Amino acid sequence: MIWFYHILVITGFILVLPFLPIVWLVSKKRRTNLMQRLGLCTGIKKQTGPCKPVWIHALSVGEVKSALPLVMAVHDHFPQTPIVFTASTRTGYDTARSLFCRADSPLVSQLAYFPFDLPWAVARVQKKIDPAWVCLVETDLWPGFLHAMDRKQIPVVLVNARLSRRSFHGYRRLGPAAFSRLTHGGADPP
Repeated sequence: MIWFYHILVITGFILVLPFLPIVWLVSKKRRTNLMQRLGLCTGIKKQTGPCKPVWIHALSVGEVKSALPLVMAVHDHFPQTPIVFTASTRTGYDTARSLFCRADSPLVSQLAYFPFDLPWAVARVQKKIDPAWVCLVETDLWPGFLHAMDRKQIPVVLVNARLSRRSFHGYRRLGPAAFSRLTHGGADPP
């Protein structure tokens, strides 16, 4: 089923492709992150050191702010582990920069934009970060991304998320390869 999802996403991208230069020229907001979200010019540098990085992702401003205690805990408890933080929106990115990249005490080693759920964009960013594990804040779930992490056997943790049983089963229907490690824990949702 994941192949069908990839066909839909790639077809959608091909249909939008002729308009991307116009979007890039007209929208300053999109111009700042379009290339990075396509997996190009990401600015992400390969980490060197004894530990592989942790990749923490939050969608936008609210999720980034809610990730602060998590980032601080990982930073404090695993000081040798680099943290790469990504956000999907410009406002989320700016918020993350102000919270996590202070010159006097940076909490993350790198900050970047999360790639669009296109196979090549996800693969490029994943290869550059080469994470030990990924932490998604709230429910920014992308089947292609989860499938790529599963293929590379990179554990993905979902934190601070609410997922109804119905949504959970809907995600599972997208295919075992994309969501093989997705399990529902805790009390039954209402």
